[in-house]
Amino acid sequence: MPDLNPVDYSIWSVLQAKVYHFKIADVDELKTRLIDEWAQFDQSIFDAAISQRRHRPSACVRVRAGHTSSTNSENFETNC
Repeated sequence: MPDLNPVDYSIWSVLQAKVYHFKIADVDELKTRLIDEWAQFDQSIFDAAISQRRHRPSACVRVRAGHTSSTNSENFETNC
């Protein structure tokens, strides 16, 4: 099944980097950091992920449900 998730993995990598920038003491702190960082996300991160998503269906069709990586500057990678 094509990976056409609108929340691109790049969003999660940015969130992970922000959340784990400092050591986390416990699960409650992890929850708090996730919520706080998500609320502070810049709209441009979402816009880039949505823009990237527009190219995924045709990329999946081109590789016939295989794996493709883009050569563009956004490091677009698709799992189909």
